[in-house]
Amino acid sequence: MKPRPPQRHIIAPLLCATLGACHRPSATLELPTETSADAEAPDTSEIDEPPSEDNAGSALDAIRAAPLDGRVALSIDASLFTRSERAAELGRLSSKHAYLMPWRVHEDAGAFVAIESLPHAERPPSCFVRDDIDYRVDAAMDRYRLRAWVERSALQLVTSRELELRFADGSGVVLGAVMPVLESGHGDGDGDDGVGVDVGVDYHGFARSLPIPLDGLALSWPEDLAPGLSSPTPVTSNDVDYEHPDILLLDGVPLRLDDLDFPLREVDGWGAVAEDPNASIWYFADSCIQLELLGPKPTIVAQAGLGAGGGGGGYGSGSGSGHQDHWQIPANTPAYWPDGSDAGESLRKQIVLDTNLTRRGELACLPLVAQLEICHAQSDLVHVP
Repeated sequence: MKPRPPQRHIIAPLLCATLGACHRPSATLELPTETSADAEAPDTSEIDEPPSEDNAGSALDAIRAAPLDGRVALSIDASLFTRSERAAELGRLSSKHAYLMPWRVHEDAGAFVAIESLPHAERPPSCFVRDDIDYRVDAAMDRYRLRAWVERSALQLVTSRELELRFADGSGVVLGAVMPVLESGHGDGDGDDGVGVDVGVDYHGFARSLPIPLDGLALSWPEDLAPGLSSPTPVTSNDVDYEHPDILLLDGVPLRLDDLDFPLREVDGWGAVAEDPNASIWYFADSCIQLELLGPKPTIVAQAGLGAGGGGGGYGSGSGSGHQDHWQIPANTPAYWPDGSDAGESLRKQIVLDTNLTRRGELACLPLVAQLEICHAQSDLVHVP
């Protein structure tokens, strides 16, 4: 990352999102269009002009066609398959949620990719926004290392490294590694300007098309690549209150602060603008992204303390009465989908009620999540009288 501006007065602590996610691409999302001749990434050449429709499309196609290795991002509402063909559709992990989770590449077979799930211990904090978490999916991935096939087209583009985008007015954006990147048709839809593909981000209320260099995008990333910013900006806390401007600028395009969500809504600090003593660069950041927005010089109005509140919740489980037969599923027991295809293996010992099992030939199946079932060979289960 490039050095931060030298003149900087920090006024609030950096708030990091350890379990963030960016929303997966939506066909209805129209990102505000933004181009700049001065935008650049730290290790790429300056972007002089937007790519043509054919060049941008073919470049993205080439990125999507590149061999996959390491990890990929997939929404939990994507269709899973037991084999590399559409006729073998299994179902979805969730029908009500659509946030991204990382998976490990098991086999790249072109139009279809075999993937396996990662338990929580193998998933470092990511840049995938998860505002409404389906805890049943997380619990299933802690019980099983699932294996399934997905269509390549369902995988999410991400940044392949940290990228700095700088603009002529002094504003900028720093994107961390493994930040989900959206694809969208051009905002006006007429195609007269020769731009057929926009890329951008949608993260905690910051939804904007950006001149992201195409060589900074990938469909998979190495196992050892840490998501997020390599060196988030250090901050020093001060209990001060100041006037918040309603609108700041990014490359001359207005951005309403009310549109930003926590944690980006909290100002991290500001830096001086040499050419204008009445202007400042306002910083908004977490562990995945840093926004550097042009606005007026902050005006401190009063001393103020900060308060915080929180809440918590818990989960309970019901228990039946009377004696019932139980079965133990040992750790590392092979798992199968109901059609008998490989579904991975169990990660830890589990005890299940006999009444929760459905026999399908030599398989004993139990509910996994949503409408999905997972099965074990009846002979692999240990009866607990």
